[in-house]
Amino acid sequence: MPAIRPYHLHGQFSYLKKHLVLSELSSEAYKCVQLMLGVTIAHVGDGYFLDLSLLPKDIKNPDSRLANQSWVKEASLRHIQNIQKGFVAKIQGSSV
Repeated sequence: MPAIRPYHLHGQFSYLKKHLVLSELSSEAYKCVQLMLGVTIAHVGDGYFLDLSLLPKDIKNPDSRLANQSWVKEASLRHIQNIQKGFVAKIQGSSV
């Protein structure tokens, strides 16, 4: 698997807003959701993509650092790279 780099990350708000009740979020939480990033991990076909999106554990009361775009980018990249490492390790450990 190729390494995930910062330029692979892209905004997820247009996708997330379809799956969240935004009216239930505070203005701070809404801003955090707008800044959430993710990465496309597969092209499924017929114009569809499989994305890995990150969200805070407590969406209604997110960590205040999630309102900082540069922090979100660093944290998102770190989390996605860790997920990728774990996934690759599981694949390498499975029987053929």
